[in-house]
Amino acid sequence: FFFSSRRRHTNHCVTGVQTCALPIFLLAAEKIIIPESPADIQRGIRQLYASQKEVEFSEHLTPEEALAKLQHQTQDETIRWQAAEYLWNIDPHYPNAAIRKMLDVGSQLMGYKIALMVGVLSTSNQRIAVLIRAYAMDNFAKLPPGLSLQISDEIGQLIPSLEAIAREKPLDSYLQLYFLADTDDRFNVNLSLGDSSITEQFRI
Repeated sequence: FFFSSRRRHTNHCVTGVQTCALPIFLLAAEKIIIPESPADIQRGIRQLYASQKEVEFSEHLTPEEALAKLQHQTQDETIRWQAAEYLWNIDPHYPNAAIRKMLDVGSQLMGYKIALMVGVLSTSNQRIAVLIRAYAMDNFAKLPPGLSLQISDEIGQLIPSLEAIAREKPLDSYLQLYFLADTDDRFNVNLSLGDSSITEQFRI
C-alpha cells in the first residue's frame, strides 16, 4: 500500500458529482465496542460469524486467526471491517491484520484538528477493501458540523453517493466510508469545511 505525500489545500469547497465504476459501500457511523475478556472476545467473534453466511466459524482457530479469516473471506463489507477493528484492538501487529495509515491533517480546515485514517486489506476474490475514516484528534472532541468527506477517482471525478457529512445534532465523533478497489488503483480523499478543502492522494 503506497501513499503519495502530495496534498492540495484550497480555499474553496469541492463540488459536483460524476460517475465512477468503483463499487460503493457506506459504513454505519457507529463504533464497534471491543470486548476485553477472552470470553467476551470469543462471544463477539461468534456474533460476527453469525451475522453473515459465507464463512463458517471454526472451533480450532485462535481469535486472531478467526478474525483474519473472516475479514478476508466474507462478502459483507460491514462485517469485514468490524472483524478488522476487532483484530486491530486485539493484536494490531498480527501479520494478516488490515494495514492502517494515520495522517495528521492538522489545523488546516478552519482551525479544527482533524486526522485521517486509511485502512486496506485483501479479500478472497483478489480485490482490495479500503476504509477511509476522518475523526477529531482531541480526546472526546466532535467533528465540526458540515465537515464533508468525499472520495474521487484519480482524475478528480467524485464517486456518486460516496460522501459523508458531519451532523449538527447529534455531533459526530468521526466519519467513515469504504469501497472495493484493484491493485494499482489511484484515488483521492477530499475533506472540506466552509471555504477550505484538503485532498490527499493514494495508490493501492
